Amino acid sequence: MKNLRKPVDSIVFIVLIAFLLSAGANAKDILPNTEEIITGVVANTVSGDCGASATWTLYDGRGELSITGNGFITEYNSKWPYPWYSRCNLVQSLTIGPGVTNVPSFAFAEDYYYMHSANLSATITTIGEYAFFESGLYSIEIPKNVTYIGTNAFAGCRRLSRITFTGPMPQIGEGAFDGVNATIVYPAGYAGYDEEDSSFNTGTLVLKPDCTMYGTHTPAEAVRENEVGATHSVEGHYDEVVYCAVCGDEISRQTNTIPIIENHISGDPVMEDVVNPTCTERGSFYEVIYCTICNTVISRERKTTPEMGHCPADSVIENEEHATCTVKGSYDEVVYCSVCEAELSRNHMTIEALGHEPGEAVRENVIPATETSDGSYDEVVYCT
Repeated sequence: MKNLRKPVDSIVFIVLIAFLLSAGANAKDILPNTEEIITGVVANTVSGDCGASATWTLYDGRGELSITGNGFITEYNSKWPYPWYSRCNLVQSLTIGPGVTNVPSFAFAEDYYYMHSANLSATITTIGEYAFFESGLYSIEIPKNVTYIGTNAFAGCRRLSRITFTGPMPQIGEGAFDGVNATIVYPAGYAGYDEEDSSFNTGTLVLKPDCTMYGTHTPAEAVRENEVGATHSVEGHYDEVVYCAVCGDEISRQTNTIPIIENHISGDPVMEDVVNPTCTERGSFYEVIYCTICNTVISRERKTTPEMGHCPADSVIENEEHATCTVKGSYDEVVYCSVCEAELSRNHMTIEALGHEPGEAVRENVIPATETSDGSYDEVVYCT
């Protein structure tokens, strides 16, 4: 970043000139070209043509660049040919007067670090590409007759925090606001600014309609803010606020008081000291009501809840003895509570003897027959 000469150098320079003049020196010999003196103390005016009917004037002492006249400012394809470029680090503010119709491309690009403001007349219709690229602007108002903003016109203006449009949305070139984190203010009711395909939907620009630019606010319903409730001894208060339903601006704010509350206000009853019921015993709890203002107990009442009763589970078999062919069997059919596991019932059941089940006959004690005697065997049937 370039710096101007230190003020102390300027003071020394002025003292030297005064000394030479007191010694009889000629002022023209000492200051042959006052336009070349650029300090914070000695103020010079430099001017020239910048179009067929437009002129520029730079007031070095206060850093003001003024362009006046009519019609088109001559446009170049880079920043260097512009006649004021050699003094770009002196420019702190820009004014383009009535009658001028354009801000030319590259006219105030990159090296205008100290140019924090630009006042553009209503006759301007175009802002060229890279016109304010990486300049030091804090804010800018786009005249209502501007129909086109060129590519990268305001890109890289990292100090730019507020951009005010005063008319219909112009055509906007690619990347016109790249790298800018600003609030876009536009006339409420004008189309195009807040549409989904708007050129401002970059994530770093916040859109804000302005109802008062050409109209009035539309009041929404009043809301309460900053509410502090009253107690039994101190008044409360709240702000009754009305916002605009379109732009969200605050229209009015009135602080109202809430009178002291003399009587207790009952809150919803709550349960305390809860004892849950069991299958066979009742439960209990205290139903307590507190004041919603001071939390004083207004009432406390003990209440009971009925016992739950047993909940039978599926029966199970216990102590089972299996039956045989000749002897009966038995078992206990038992039902327990599924909650407390208490025994609810027990029935002793018998199983009838199974009885024999004859199998196939088998031969035993077989004596084979001989030539002189018969044989024999036992035919036996067993239970299976």
